[in-house]
Amino acid sequence: MKEKLKVGVIGGGPAGSMVAYLLSLDGHDVTLFEKQKALSRKLCGEYLCPKGVELLENLGLKETLCSQFLPLSGMILSSPQGVVVQCTFPQIEKAWSGISLNRQQFDQNLLNLAITKNVKVKLGFNIKEVLKIKKGWQLLSDSFEEFDCDLLVAADGRVSPIAKKLKHSGKLNTSRVAIHFYLPRIAHKDLRYGEMHIFNDGTYCGIDPISDEEVNVSFVVDAKKIRSKNLHQLCQGYFQQSPRLVEMFGNLPLNIELKTVSPLKNINNFVAGNSLAYVGDASGFIDPLTGEGIYNAILSAHLLADSIRMEQNLENALKIYKKNKKKIQLQKKFLNTAFQSVIKSPILCKLIAGFIQKKKKRADFFIGIIGNIDTPLKGIVKMLLT
Repeated sequence: MKEKLKVGVIGGGPAGSMVAYLLSLDGHDVTLFEKQKALSRKLCGEYLCPKGVELLENLGLKETLCSQFLPLSGMILSSPQGVVVQCTFPQIEKAWSGISLNRQQFDQNLLNLAITKNVKVKLGFNIKEVLKIKKGWQLLSDSFEEFDCDLLVAADGRVSPIAKKLKHSGKLNTSRVAIHFYLPRIAHKDLRYGEMHIFNDGTYCGIDPISDEEVNVSFVVDAKKIRSKNLHQLCQGYFQQSPRLVEMFGNLPLNIELKTVSPLKNINNFVAGNSLAYVGDASGFIDPLTGEGIYNAILSAHLLADSIRMEQNLENALKIYKKNKKKIQLQKKFLNTAFQSVIKSPILCKLIAGFIQKKKKRADFFIGIIGNIDTPLKGIVKMLLT
């Protein structure tokens, strides 16, 4: 786009900082607004899937953003019947790997990078009003600061206040809740694999080894279970169902801090248009598998910046971004729906675990789907032909 835009980006997470950085590189005047006075560590899986790592490599940002973090070689899957399958990300054109990361450090690295490219950052800017004006949008903070922009980019998370103010949020139908906590790892300290443990009632647990000393643990459970038991009892009960979890961690310490996140879904019926675009979780978010949040953040930022770069007209650029974003969301919705159906059926879990366990390449192609290396259709075809 030849015309240089005045851009307002709301949100200092990966989506907001990445789109601010990319648009500033293209010569646009970008200001980023973050309601917190300092970035904090987010409650999430803290894992970037292989396709996300590739995107950072292609942008020349992998070393800048991730040099202090450790790679992941694949994932270990544990079925409700205790079948354990070690899956390595398929080695196709390059040595694929994911990355474990500390979200606070990663977010700060990306925000610092945006600042070096002339992005103006306003921390502690809490937006009270969002008003449509003749050309673009006007933001008003709770301290009565005003900001006008040609393009407004909302990167304010899965419970996006901007989407709520503008009535762009869809009706949610979800009862899933995530429980997050951190543990020291007792066993398998040298194993650079994430883990997913599936239980008979459809609950699943993701394990992400952030470092040799710290492991990120996430349970995704039905909300009714939280109302019937306290969080510690609930998670301890699932630990006792998995010999591998007991081996890795022993009993869940009584003094561990457990936090919940809900809802695990966001529906955005607008996405982009009328000088406004949503990126990251604010643009739509599906009950997570692995590495979805961070990858979705940087991918949507990249798609939006690319569309604006290639098109002469802003509204045309937003139409193309919306089309591409919805196409990706449709693929992920298919994968997520299939995954949720499988984990709710112990019989299906057993059959799939047995199927992928028989051949190493088959297991690797399976985890390639989860790691976004292959589309669901392509990955399934590879598995069947192996």
